[in-house]
Amino acid sequence: MAAGQFKEVFRRGRRLRFDCLELITLGNDLGQPRLGVVVPKRMVKLAVRRNTIKRWVRESFRRR
Repeated sequence: MAAGQFKEVFRRGRRLRFDCLELITLGNDLGQPRLGVVVPKRMVKLAVRRNTIKRWVRESFRRR
């Protein structure tokens, strides 16, 4: 997703908050779901761990 698309999701999306996770959803007209993953540095300091989390989330989304 492009930066402008992320901004739109953050601005208009519906938020679902959990203890260690926040999901922001926004529908689209593409006919297929899309996923963008952001893991804030303030939550997970090491880039290796942030990337691992993002890969895990993307793979879970892909397999559904």
